[in-house]
Amino acid sequence: MGKNLISLGIGIIITSLFWMNQSLTDQEIITRAKEMGMVFQSEVEEELYQKIKNTIRIEIEEEKSDEILLSIPKGVSTQYIVTLLKEKGFNGDEFLREIEKRGLTSKIRYGDYIIKSNASIEEIISLLTN
Repeated sequence: MGKNLISLGIGIIITSLFWMNQSLTDQEIITRAKEMGMVFQSEVEEELYQKIKNTIRIEIEEEKSDEILLSIPKGVSTQYIVTLLKEKGFNGDEFLREIEKRGLTSKIRYGDYIIKSNASIEEIISLLTN
């Protein structure tokens, strides 16, 4: 009986020594859990957050699409502004005729302007000269 007990004790000690070296790191545990199909709440929340963020960004871009940024540097010519307006989809020639007719060519102020894409030439002149 004593030999059996000693053999059992030695077996337990050897087994425990073997399993002590088998400890897993946190990363290994997480990797194995993912392989088994576990989903982490933080990842689900992050994915949901990104989807919401992208949806909001698309809605904001759609709202802003009917506004155009017009940047007029200091000291540029009227012809430069006409070309810039044409590039943005406005009737630059009509703008030029109107400001020349009203004597406002020297009254145009430089700066950054946000103009609605459907703004009239009258609105653009008013914005750039006031």
